[in-house]
Amino acid sequence: MSRRTLRRSKRSAAGPIVITRNGKPVAVLLAPEDDEDLERILLARSLRFRSLLDKSRP
Repeated sequence: MSRRTLRRSKRSAAGPIVITRNGKPVAVLLAPEDDEDLERILLARSLRFRSLLDKSRP
């Protein structure tokens, strides 16, 4: 992603930014609104945390 594209994205981004390679999505940029939002994003992607949740469920 070029710097120019990134600057333009910052100005116009109201939600997640999807980064593509050859027309296929390869990454998503998310801007957390606060510390709790950041924590939710990190925990949702944590394999270790999900494993603990799975073990705690009956």
